[in-house]
Amino acid sequence: SALIEPAIGNLLIFNSKVSRHSVQPLGSSQDSRHRLAITLWYSSYEDDFLNQNKLTYIDVPPLISPSYDDEAIFVSIPSLNDADIWNTIKSIYLNASCPARVFVGLCAQYSDSLWSKLYDEEFQEKGGFDLRPFLPQIRVLKHDPSLSTGPVNARYMCQGLYRNETYFLSIDAHTRFRKGWDGYLINDYIAAEKQGGAGRKAVISSYPVGWTVDAVKGRVQVETLESTVLEPTYITKREGTVRQKGVLCDAQQPA
Repeated sequence: SALIEPAIGNLLIFNSKVSRHSVQPLGSSQDSRHRLAITLWYSSYEDDFLNQNKLTYIDVPPLISPSYDDEAIFVSIPSLNDADIWNTIKSIYLNASCPARVFVGLCAQYSDSLWSKLYDEEFQEKGGFDLRPFLPQIRVLKHDPSLSTGPVNARYMCQGLYRNETYFLSIDAHTRFRKGWDGYLINDYIAAEKQGGAGRKAVISSYPVGWTVDAVKGRVQVETLESTVLEPTYITKREGTVRQKGVLCDAQQPA
């Protein structure tokens, strides 16, 4: 055993899983008033989180600096048994002005049977847009849905699939994209960053508009291309939670 004095400038690093440790009280109350310390915990993602939650990486490359251009986009998608997931990913690549710069990180919370069914249905030989050439750009973290702890944790797990792309976009598993969406977003981001001033990063946030699929033509029909925001509507009596709806931004008022 060892006793480490809380002296100024000391840095102690140890493996907390194998080293028994404790923090001892100081000798006097006078000393305790002047004691300042910073404690950081580093957890091995693969050794701890993955094993405890039965997660599996599917063909995910190591964390390295990207070799592609400086306008690469990472799209984060948490999905819980959503049968529309491959249509969403297909919409991403089909409508991007530069599909080569788009990389998807998917936290796939699916049962093995449903995941296999959806995968086989999407990648069997058929007509239409072929997503297979883009599979090297799609990173998947498979997760047992019975162990899901909600969308916030799933979005956190998606961050583990980020590989230093320039832009980070977070969406839902049932989303549709307009033509040239990547160019629009990059231009909007650059404009927002300039407006914020030198050295300041920008965040673009919007509530997505609704869409439906034409039952006859099979085409996606979008309600509007105007920007939307969330507006509180009422508070539920039973749960006491706020219900919200998406409303169009007033073009005459700053968002």
